[in-house]
Amino acid sequence: MKKTLTTIAFLIVCATMVSAQTRANRIEAYYAKKDFATPYMKVKKGDLVAEVLTGDEGFSMIDKGSTYCYHNSYTEEDEFTVPKANVEVKYYQCSPLSLAEVGQCINFVSADGLKARIFKWSLNGHKFIGGGEILSSTSSYAISVECKTDNGTINYIEDPLDKSFIQNGKILINGYFADFSSPVSNRNKSSYDMTGKLLVNRDCRRDISDYTIGYIGSEKALYCLGKLYYRTEGNTPASETAANETIAAPQCPADLPLDDIFELIDNEIDTGEQLKAAGYKYVGEYADESSRSVIMTWCRNCTANKRGNVLSFQSGTSSIVNYYFGMGDFTTLIIEIFNTTARDAIVAKLKEMGFKEDSSPSFNGDYYTRTTSDVEVSATMEKSKKGWVFKIFPINAQ
Repeated sequence: MKKTLTTIAFLIVCATMVSAQTRANRIEAYYAKKDFATPYMKVKKGDLVAEVLTGDEGFSMIDKGSTYCYHNSYTEEDEFTVPKANVEVKYYQCSPLSLAEVGQCINFVSADGLKARIFKWSLNGHKFIGGGEILSSTSSYAISVECKTDNGTINYIEDPLDKSFIQNGKILINGYFADFSSPVSNRNKSSYDMTGKLLVNRDCRRDISDYTIGYIGSEKALYCLGKLYYRTEGNTPASETAANETIAAPQCPADLPLDDIFELIDNEIDTGEQLKAAGYKYVGEYADESSRSVIMTWCRNCTANKRGNVLSFQSGTSSIVNYYFGMGDFTTLIIEIFNTTARDAIVAKLKEMGFKEDSSPSFNGDYYTRTTSDVEVSATMEKSKKGWVFKIFPINAQ
């Protein structure tokens, strides 16, 4: 269910006024049954209008007959009122997860393909600035949830769990969680790699908001911002998919970091540093004097030569990334993958970023284009000897 930025901003403002330690056994979520507007917000059918934790002394939804009134007891003010006929109330009962169920990592996915996970983490030589004892290396688990904004970008809500969340061999996910994700300027990237290692220092002295997150045992799902993220070992209920009028997007393999790779397209960042942080090994560069071109190669879960040709495969999702530039040519990002799941995930990512299928009489393969700031960016896909090759050009990475 897509939320408007206005609604999300309102909920965040409310949440930041309370402690991240507020806990509850039940979440009440109020969804719009139709499009409507109030002086405080404009929502569409299915949007999350408000959420309340039972037992929270700060915020409550007061039944006033024909309307609901969202009340802030800290300021003693009514934040907004909505007609009952405009909203549907759903109740989510929170329950603990056993450490045995979580293991090293437990994954979740929403009906529209957004991912979440609870996992063991390590500082990996980094630190939480201003985090104090609560975010020391004694923390052993963290939570990460993907959320989509109105413009289609992915943001991460991420929080290390202190000892108070772990009791009697169980993890309690049932309340407000502080967001210690990437800085506000770069929240479209996780602060952790897929093995749980912290990738950057986190500054906890600013840009911190609280979000309501709960594990709903009856649904085998995480709740966050009105959305349910289902455990991946089970199928998303068909009723939920129908209610959202969407089909789950192709799931990207966990060890194919597409978000990191695709940041190279629009951002003036260092390609080597970006790919190294994403777990890629630098192979080297190959210069072709006849064409006055240079290709630089990185690989993951495989070995390759400097030209970017795969030599052998290793366990996991194998992928090769090349940075190509030459005299009179576009600077090009080249990605080669070797299974249909990875191929479909890249196509889905291109479409998510605004690329549309196009046609080119001179190209024998799939062709996609998009226009950003009056610059046309093209992407092609064609079959290689052992997999599929995607070429995206021009790109801004260095």
